[in-house]
Amino acid sequence: MANKRFGGRTLARSQALQVLFQAEATGKTVDEVLSGEYAITDGPLDSFGEADARGAGEMLPVLDVIISQASTHWTVPRMPAVDRNILRLATYEMLEVDEVAVPITIDEFVELSKAYGTDESSRFVNGVLGRIADRIEAGEDVVGDATRERERLDEEERRRREEAERKLAKTDENLLRVNDKISELELQLGPLKKQAETAEKYLALRGERRAAEVSVWAASLARLRDQLETAARDCAAADAALEQ
Repeated sequence: MANKRFGGRTLARSQALQVLFQAEATGKTVDEVLSGEYAITDGPLDSFGEADARGAGEMLPVLDVIISQASTHWTVPRMPAVDRNILRLATYEMLEVDEVAVPITIDEFVELSKAYGTDESSRFVNGVLGRIADRIEAGEDVVGDATRERERLDEEERRRREEAERKLAKTDENLLRVNDKISELELQLGPLKKQAETAEKYLALRGERRAAEVSVWAASLARLRDQLETAARDCAAADAALEQ
């Protein structure tokens, strides 16, 4: 994040934003970040900023639902990281920090979005926070509604995960059956291969026998033909002798 010079509670909110941003970037909770080494500008960490960061960290799933309900074009995961964490901190403060008026909270975090976000961040943050403020002013149970919605989403996710696990278990079971069938076929393949080799040898021997029989028949036929020709010559000689 850029190094901006702030003072008072604006600095505290800036520090809280940096802590929340580091927690998200490292995959840690806010408490884990604060229990180790972390980087903030103009330290030490202000107690107000620490309370904001810890509070937002504890309510993160519920805050994301509230922000999602107030964002008309962007889901929370698709928002720029700075905008997302500014909205988390601001929403927490609007809902849980009674000592600060909602309009002041909105103004403070819009200014932080100008300092740390993009050219579009301040308008986007102001619009989302304004819609959340309207719900608060209307007396809606914003936190309660979001908590119930979070529980519903978690239950849907749990069911999807269980269904996926069931399908995976079924797939594993089917694969096990296929492997068992392959093993069974492999066991059968050995005898079948031997039978095929025996049949092949039988056919070869049968062919050789047939060829031998044909050869014998051919030789016998040749001998018979020679005998017939000899007999014919003898008959012709006998006829000639009788005529004399």
